[in-house]
Amino acid sequence: MAACLPVSAHAADAYYFFGDSLTAQGPSQTAPVMWSQVLEADTGTPGADFAVGGATTTGYLSQVSSFLNSGDKITSNSVAAIWIGTNNIQIGAAQGQGAQAIVQSSLANIRTGIQEMVNAGIKNFVVLGVFDVSLANSLGPMSAASLAMRSDAAAASQMLNAQLAALAVPGANIKYFDVAAFINQLQMHPQLYGFTQIIPLQPGATCNAACQQTSIFADQIHLSARAQQLLGDYIASGNPIYNGTFYSYGAIFENEVNSTASIQATVPLIRYAVTGFADTIFDKLDQGRGTPGKNATAAGSRSATPWSVFTSGNASYGRLLDTGQPANVADLYAATTNQTAGFQYSIFPEARIGVAFNHTYIAGEYGSTIDSRTNLDAYQTGLYASLGNPSQFVDAIVLGSLDQGNQTRSGSFGVLQSTQRGYSILSAVRGGYLFSFGPVAVGPTIGATFDRTWLDGYQEAGGTMYAMGVDPQASNVLIGTGGFQIRPTSQSDCLVDPFLNVVYEHQFVSSSQAITSYLVALPTQTFQTAPAVADPNMIKVSFGTAIALSQAWRGYVNAFGSVGFGGSYAAGGRVGLMHAF
Repeated sequence: MAACLPVSAHAADAYYFFGDSLTAQGPSQTAPVMWSQVLEADTGTPGADFAVGGATTTGYLSQVSSFLNSGDKITSNSVAAIWIGTNNIQIGAAQGQGAQAIVQSSLANIRTGIQEMVNAGIKNFVVLGVFDVSLANSLGPMSAASLAMRSDAAAASQMLNAQLAALAVPGANIKYFDVAAFINQLQMHPQLYGFTQIIPLQPGATCNAACQQTSIFADQIHLSARAQQLLGDYIASGNPIYNGTFYSYGAIFENEVNSTASIQATVPLIRYAVTGFADTIFDKLDQGRGTPGKNATAAGSRSATPWSVFTSGNASYGRLLDTGQPANVADLYAATTNQTAGFQYSIFPEARIGVAFNHTYIAGEYGSTIDSRTNLDAYQTGLYASLGNPSQFVDAIVLGSLDQGNQTRSGSFGVLQSTQRGYSILSAVRGGYLFSFGPVAVGPTIGATFDRTWLDGYQEAGGTMYAMGVDPQASNVLIGTGGFQIRPTSQSDCLVDPFLNVVYEHQFVSSSQAITSYLVALPTQTFQTAPAVADPNMIKVSFGTAIALSQAWRGYVNAFGSVGFGGSYAAGGRVGLMHAF
């Protein structure tokens, strides 16, 4: 086919192929049919394959030497077809070489090989650009660890292709084909070509015969038989119509990272809201115990009526998820406010039951690398019971939560939004026994918390090809706590009742399955996202005091904070009032 030649009006009489496993034929070829074989068949032209799997541009120079020493007859109609550079980008990005260094060395070798072949008599060249290597899952999972590598791979891919498009070597007729633009055409219009999967497969996934015809990629980086066929047909056409039509290098990768982070965010925020409500109730109970010998006003003991009402509000800020846990894509920060109100009934001075209502608002935002925000409104109610006195106590609570998340993320494909609905049930119990040491009572505390969280499936809206849908999620968490409490034992009348809690928290069980998501425009293209992992080990501190304001009114203030062993943290404060009537 005359059109496949760079400039010559004569048909090619032989093709010589140079490259890596994206081109190499033979027993180790990566698809049942390779583009080089398709080109030979479409044009009726014999070819000789010198490509070697795993080759970089240094290996490409060895392939050129093998060709020049092979004794093959070179004519003015011979064509050298070169597709090399993908492994340079993979390796260079993994080693942190930087896009500029990767491209400089790669281009220099490609130019040298062409010049050597020109000197030997080859005048016609077909040069294929690399596809957007940031897509390759061979660079690792979508996690914080791979962000820099994939960004470098995207930059290097774009830079190398720009240099190849302008490549000129004295004596060489070069026709360039922009493979990145061609693959993008397949990805943006998959139904036109029969594709149901447009993203490289996850590590460990295999591609059967059906997959070879419906997926663009056969594994983490190699093209399928169908994609190889289409690429070979495109090269054989001799008409690089997609050159210069693609500039969004890294955009799909960026979208996948942003969506992965967004998918991970909501369930931890729901759990954070409901456990924060539980902490509010526990702190309220600690502030109402009083000490022996204090008057009823300061202690919060039973007054003329067993009924009381209370209200409080708090605010906190912290890093909820951190990349110290490998499954987490990025650090997630949360600014939280909540308002609590409720009723309490004292069965007798040492026994109290109550009901509390709470609204929590959380503004969740990732660090600078991820443009995703999740705002959560949690509407919660709970029942609690407490039996004890300042020296010993047992507390139990049961809480339920209805949650609505509003999420916004942006990227190269525009702004995407979603609304999410979730639910949570939490039950917790704790107890303590304090020993008197002069003016101070100190003793151990122990407890357990079980939380189950559900999140309904949802879809993003925004009108782009890469809007995501997410399947329903469910998660169970069992946490054990152990620590100590300190409070005064003074027998004199006092208007304050301070306390200090220090607790070590360990997550014994976390049952969360991988989260399945899909492209709304192509539901057959699915993704598996690891659920976010909160710090399994944490230290929590809470200290505060009740303040007697009058016979019927009592105020309370406290501060709280936590530090996770993996890098998470939070700190905040709370103020409240209680009125007996």
